[in-house]
Amino acid sequence: MAAPALAEARPRVRPRIALAVQISGVALVAGVIFWIAYDGGAYTEQSRNSVAIGIWWLVLLGVLLGVWPLDLRTRAAAAVGTLLVGFAAWNLLSVLWSPSAADAVSEFNRAALYVGVFALAIVTGRRGNVGYWLDGLALALTA
Repeated sequence: MAAPALAEARPRVRPRIALAVQISGVALVAGVIFWIAYDGGAYTEQSRNSVAIGIWWLVLLGVLLGVWPLDLRTRAAAAVGTLLVGFAAWNLLSVLWSPSAADAVSEFNRAALYVGVFALAIVTGRRGNVGYWLDGLALALTA
């Protein structure tokens, strides 16, 4: 008797879990985007660096803990990632000839943020969760 009852209960639980995952994904994207917008769009160097550090920690912990696989989906993603890393490296190398090393490092930090956002999109993005990202973006823009 217990086995049929469990079999009937399972289909009801999975839609609830899927809905909870969907709502939490939308809320996370909306919350992060809204927080960045509320903080002045991360235009200040301190804010931008804080966002970059948070994104890189999220990417590294997610990959190291096995939450997200570290694999590039396409050659285009690998090419774009390589170009972004090259851009960041070029910004860091510009410390050698720049009249202001602090400005060059600041621009490297900005490029590292771009690379981090790209890496986060690569490790977390799937065709199935594009809707969550778009719903979260729409919710944050509305707020």
